[in-house]
Amino acid sequence: PDDISSTVKILIEDSSDNETKKESEAFTIRGDLKLLALPLPTVRFGVNSPLLISWQQNGTIPQIRAYYSKTSGSVGSWTPIMNGSVAEHPNAGSISWVIPETAMTNNARVKIEAASGPAASTESSVDFKIMARFEVLNPDGGEIVPAEQNYTITWSKWGTSVTSVNIDLATDGVTFDKRLEDSIAITGSNSTYEWRTDHPTHPLAQNITKTARIRISDANDIDSANASSGTFIIRAKLTLSPLIGTVDLKVGGKFYIVMEAG
Repeated sequence: PDDISSTVKILIEDSSDNETKKESEAFTIRGDLKLLALPLPTVRFGVNSPLLISWQQNGTIPQIRAYYSKTSGSVGSWTPIMNGSVAEHPNAGSISWVIPETAMTNNARVKIEAASGPAASTESSVDFKIMARFEVLNPDGGEIVPAEQNYTITWSKWGTSVTSVNIDLATDGVTFDKRLEDSIAITGSNSTYEWRTDHPTHPLAQNITKTARIRISDANDIDSANASSGTFIIRAKLTLSPLIGTVDLKVGGKFYIVMEAG
C-alpha cells in the first residue's frame, strides 16, 4: 500500500478470539524513484542551458532533492541543484536544471532522492559531458564583409574555466579548414577579435566568397564549437586606373583598362 513510513507494523489475530494475536517488529515501507531518459555518454550539454531531468515514482513522495556530480558520483561529490534558495523541489516528475557555468566536466551524473521520510533515491549510472557554450554574434549570416577593411568578429561565451579559443573560417560554409587564431586568450563572457586585412595566413582579400562562416570553440574542446548560423559574403573591391576619365578615347583606337582587386 501507499503508506510510506519507517514505523510500520503488522498485527495478526484470530478472527474468533481477539486475545490470540501477534504483532510484528517495526519495518519500513519506502517509495521508489527511477530516472527516465538518462543522459547518455554520447550526449553533451552546454552550460547555462536547460537540462530536463525526469523520473518515475511509486508511492507518495511529496518533495525531492536533486544533485549533480562532476566526478562520476564519487563519495562527497554531490552538489545540490537548488530550487531558488531552497534545496527541496515539489515532486512533479521532472525539473528543468539550468546548468551553471562552473559545472563543466566529462564525468557528470545526476541524482534524485526523497526530501524526507524513508530513503528513496535514483542516480544516473553512466557519465555524460557538460561543456562550455559559445554563440557567434557577428558575422551570423547575411553580412557583407568588405575585403579591404578590418572586420570585428564577436561572440558570447559561457563556461568559467575557458581561457582561450580557436577561431576557424569555412569559405564553402561547411569545411572549417582555415585557422584564423589558435588558442587566443580571452576574458569575460563577451569577446571580440579583429580580422585584419594583413592577416599573416588568411587575409580577407585572399578569401573572397559568398559562402563564408566563422566558428568559435574552446581551444581544449572542439565539441563546444559554435558557428555562424548562416553564410556571409566576403566581397572584393575593384579599383579602376585613375587615367580613366582624364583622357579622350578615339573610335577604333585601343585603350587598356587597368583595375586592381583587393
